[in-house]
Amino acid sequence: MDAFPNQLTPSASCLHLVDGAIAINSAFPLVLRPERKVDIILSFDYSWENPFKGLQLTEQYCAERKINFPKIDLSNVDVEHDLKECYMFVDEENPHVPIVLHFPLVNDTFREFKSPGLKRQSPEEKSYGDFNIYTKDSPYKTLRFTYTLEDFNRLVDVNHYNVCNNKETILKAYRLAMTRKQEQKK
Repeated sequence: MDAFPNQLTPSASCLHLVDGAIAINSAFPLVLRPERKVDIILSFDYSWENPFKGLQLTEQYCAERKINFPKIDLSNVDVEHDLKECYMFVDEENPHVPIVLHFPLVNDTFREFKSPGLKRQSPEEKSYGDFNIYTKDSPYKTLRFTYTLEDFNRLVDVNHYNVCNNKETILKAYRLAMTRKQEQKK
C-alpha cells in the first residue's frame, strides 16, 4: 500500500479514510473475526467519559451478530469513584469466548509506587506520581492533542506501570487460555 498509494483508487485523486472508532470507539470487530480464534484481548480505553463504553458497545455489537464476546458485568464497579488498573472479563461457560483484560486510564497505585513493589521515596518522586487524570483542566482530556514533555512522560509511565503491576492478572488470563486450548484438543 505504501509503495503504490495511487493504485488503491486509480480513478480518484485522493483517498478518503474513515475512523473505525466512529461506531464503537474500538477495533474489536477486526480482532473478533471467527477465523482469528482470539484467546485474549488486551483492551486499553482512555476515553474521557465512561471507560467501559467501548466494551459495552462491543458486547452489544457481538450479541447482535452472534459473535463470541464475554459479558461486561459492571455490577461491582464504581466507575465514578473507584476505578482499578485492570479488569478481567471471562465467560466461564464457553471456552471459545475470548478473555478480555481491560485497562482504563487511571492513576491508582502509581501514586505511591514508581514500579511495582518499589515505593516512591523522594519529594520529587512523590510529586511525579501525585496527579489526577480526571480533572476539569486535565491535560489528558480526549480532545487534547498536544502534551508537555512531563505530561506525556507521566501518561506513558502510568500506563506502563499499570500493565506491569497487573502482571499476575495477565499471567492468570494466559494460563486460563492455555488450559482452554488444551481442553479443546482432548
